[in-house]
Amino acid sequence: MDRAWHLPLWDDYQEGLKSNFADIRTSARRRRAITAACFLERFAKAYPWAHLDIAGTAWKSGVDKGATGRPVRCSQLPHAALA
Repeated sequence: MDRAWHLPLWDDYQEGLKSNFADIRTSARRRRAITAACFLERFAKAYPWAHLDIAGTAWKSGVDKGATGRPVRCSQLPHAALA
């Protein structure tokens, strides 16, 4: 079983979405997974949702490069587990 936890979506993390050029910034230099979750939270309030930061486990590099399929099981969690 893959381990998962709720990302903190505290108000001070919302600062990462502020932009001088747009309504909402869509990229971040720090706390990228948390900033992405804060971004999703703004648009998915009426729905159960999850941000699965799978970039580190989704791909192999080197001779065995390619997709691992590793995050698939985690993406099939029952919706009740995401609430």
